[in-house]
Amino acid sequence: MPSTRFKHLRTRRVRLFVGPTCNAKCKFCYYIDHLEKKAVPSTDFLKKEIRWAFSRGAEAIDLSGGEPTMRDDLPELMSYAKQLGYSTISIITNGVRTSNTSYFDRLIASGLNDILVSVHGGSAEMHDSLVGVPGAFSKLLKTLANVRSSGINLRTNTTVVTENCEQIPELAKFLAGHRPCAVNLILFNNWYSSEQQMGMMPSFQHACESIREAID
Repeated sequence: MPSTRFKHLRTRRVRLFVGPTCNAKCKFCYYIDHLEKKAVPSTDFLKKEIRWAFSRGAEAIDLSGGEPTMRDDLPELMSYAKQLGYSTISIITNGVRTSNTSYFDRLIASGLNDILVSVHGGSAEMHDSLVGVPGAFSKLLKTLANVRSSGINLRTNTTVVTENCEQIPELAKFLAGHRPCAVNLILFNNWYSSEQQMGMMPSFQHACESIREAID
């Protein structure tokens, strides 16, 4: 059941976890060993959560996973949020399935008006290596083209790890060409990592130098 601890939310934007299923194998994923072990929420449960958040004052909603586009009922959930009156309906996505223009257009028709795309490298070599999916960067480019054609808001997420830290300035140039309204650089933290991920956290000094150069 939805939480009833608070009569009003402390934010107008909510993030709703719609399930653990994912079509990528990101090297830095905190939940990589647990993705298939978590239960997938039902459509009815998620609608209750969407309705509860809206009744407490939420105006914007981010549907996330896992990978939200793995859910067949994603358009239905978006349409429901739109029907309730959410002003912003977004997904946090790796951009693989949204590269399909007909599918992307279906999401737009269902209410999608904002998208947060994960971009972990400015080249196919870096991005594909980090997400563990050959051809992912090519599909990411198609997703970015779909976003540009649709005119919806674009935001990006980048997880900064030792492997891509040096390339953040080049990534910034790549992102600037797509004119996102927000760019999130998330420093990988190994507090909840598998043994294989322990060496992926860059030093704060190294990350700061690279990010400062990107900003300049």
